[in-house]
Amino acid sequence: MDNPIFFNTFASERKITFSMNIEQLEKVEITKKILDKIKIKQCNICLDEYEIADKISYLPCFHYFHYN
Repeated sequence: MDNPIFFNTFASERKITFSMNIEQLEKVEITKKILDKIKIKQCNICLDEYEIADKISYLPCFHYFHYN
């Protein structure tokens, strides 16, 4: 964590994420094809497993979560 390059990169990424409005994030409905491609099969916020027809959104860092 003492590496200034790492810290500066993390800080700038954090600033970009916080400046985004959650409503601007892309929203998708999970299909079998999408579910097969997602590596982590649970919501990063509520920790429920994703199911087909769930509505999800994702951050620029590709952390997925239920948006409803």
